Amino acid sequence: MPLNQYMGCAFQKGDEILVNIGWNTRRGEVGNRKFMHSLPPQLDGRVDAQVWADFVSTLEKNLEGKGVWCPIGFEIMPCCILPICPCWCYHMCSAKKDFDATLTQTIAEWSPKIGNGTALSWRLIQTGQKHDTQAAMGYNIIVNLQALPPANLQIVR
Repeated sequence: MPLNQYMGCAFQKGDEILVNIGWNTRRGEVGNRKFMHSLPPQLDGRVDAQVWADFVSTLEKNLEGKGVWCPIGFEIMPCCILPICPCWCYHMCSAKKDFDATLTQTIAEWSPKIGNGTALSWRLIQTGQKHDTQAAMGYNIIVNLQALPPANLQIVR
């Protein structure tokens, strides 16, 4: 099952909507991420579509150039690179930390605009699990449905 099949898609898991943006690695000009600029259907009537589009555009801009280029062999077996080039391992860890910090900061800035301040978070799912074989692998923006207004309320700006 390809790991990038989840990129740019939204999934509902209980009271959470997972919006997958892909990975923190870069693949040349194409990148290894896909952003969902349109409002996920699960959030229709609960989140303003323009606010969502602005959030995703800001997130994409903030993450542009972040992450690390990593050969696929080292992504699959990262322990192989340590004896060969320990500096590369340090660089990869630093790049991931920077990527995660940028993601955290952007979500913290936009969460009050989307819901009550606890509406957004993120989670990295790196491995499939026996109890959840359809896990959305990669970085997921988590939208807490309990932190959003009910779907039947009018959104006022």
